[in-house]
Amino acid sequence: MNSPDASIVVQTALIDPDTIAQLVGIPTLSLKEVWDDVVKVANLIAKKYTDQSCFALSYEDLNAECLKKVVDVVQRGYLRKPRVEFFAVLKTAMNNHVRGIVQRHRYTIKRTGHRPPDRNDVSAINFKPDVSIDDPDNGIQVADIADTHGGEIDPELVDDIKVHLSPVECLVLDQLLSPNEGAFVHAYLEASVGRRRSDTLKVKIGVASLAYGLGMTADEFSRAQDSIKRKYMEHATAEKPDEIKYNGAMATLERVYAVQVPRATEPIVVARLFTICARDQLDKLTPDMEKMLLLVGAKVPVIDGEGRLSCFGVLFQRNHRVCLACGLRQACQVEAANYGLGIISLSPKLLGSKNARFATLTDSIQLMTAKSTDGKVAHTTEQTTKSEATTREPFTNTERDEVLLQHLREHYKALKFGDDVYYTHKDGKNACIFYIGKKGEKFDLRFCKPSDELKKSLVRRVRSFYLQDAMSAEDALKLIDQHGNVTFKS
Repeated sequence: MNSPDASIVVQTALIDPDTIAQLVGIPTLSLKEVWDDVVKVANLIAKKYTDQSCFALSYEDLNAECLKKVVDVVQRGYLRKPRVEFFAVLKTAMNNHVRGIVQRHRYTIKRTGHRPPDRNDVSAINFKPDVSIDDPDNGIQVADIADTHGGEIDPELVDDIKVHLSPVECLVLDQLLSPNEGAFVHAYLEASVGRRRSDTLKVKIGVASLAYGLGMTADEFSRAQDSIKRKYMEHATAEKPDEIKYNGAMATLERVYAVQVPRATEPIVVARLFTICARDQLDKLTPDMEKMLLLVGAKVPVIDGEGRLSCFGVLFQRNHRVCLACGLRQACQVEAANYGLGIISLSPKLLGSKNARFATLTDSIQLMTAKSTDGKVAHTTEQTTKSEATTREPFTNTERDEVLLQHLREHYKALKFGDDVYYTHKDGKNACIFYIGKKGEKFDLRFCKPSDELKKSLVRRVRSFYLQDAMSAEDALKLIDQHGNVTFKS
């Protein structure tokens, strides 16, 4: 191994193949140094055979087909050939491939019904069939617009749904449609755990990876995803006339009361907001505004017989001394909960004198004890109704409600589920068609599953339908009988 010949062999083996090729006179090409000329050859051939009247013979498609043949030529080792031989093979391969494409789409007997003309025949006529998806008979033409969304998701639908979503839900929706890099990294790491080098790598982006990409927990992401599904179903199944009226009423109330309400706001929050706004800005209340308030589910302010602003269903507060002494305490609590109130306490500075509470006295008096703030026992009188102890139905405050309740007693049959009182037909199945409230609470007639025609004459509160407060007894009885007849037939 110490001989001069052996050392020369070792040194020669360390030389790269390009140097060896140059020493022996056989140059080795690299794709980088010939790429510019390769592109020129592909451009010339594609330009020569381009036919814009054929969908498969556009310049871009033919150029891509030519460049695709470069891979085949390189794989066969023609880069180790001289430059002249390499380009001769490459140009021939490109020409043959493009001519085959032209033959398939322009000159086949199967497509044209004619044999290809002889290339030496100058008078020959070429028959070029026109292939198009446009239908001239129907006057319909397909737009030449690139589809950047894969044809799976309608961007207009996504924009419509995002209007009803919160900012966090919009992030979750975007993550579901197009996961970010953080989700891909997390999914890749999860798929690599316990994987051997010979195993096939299968990356699956799950809820955990999507949540990781947004810095959320899997439970938070799942809750937001469920909320998106629920809002989508509500939006997809929403009745268009009601939705148009609701949106129009929202726009009018926002302008009159100088507030802005995001479309993603929950209906119960909207009802609470405009209930407070209508009470605070009482001077703006008009008959038209009352209709708008009812459309969004808000409670219209009521002036009692003594000229005072009624506090029922708006100013309920647990353990307040006035509310404890009021006979309508339980009914007022339920009414306030329907409008998103009762669970919050309105500051006296918010409504000022319009925040006054007035106790309502009913039939009987019951003495109860309660501890005052100084720890002493104070006696207060709580007005309770006889219905809390003896009667089996909600009590009525107005003459109209008494007429309606008496009509239900005469023509329908009462059903009781715990404290809830329903009415159904006297004959047939016991399907609940009217709900009048809980035992011992205020009478409030609700229609169960009314028809689309009947909904137009009712007031919607969240997901239920009630009579209008200003409706007369005669009109209310007509609606009751109408709903009874429809449900009895069904």
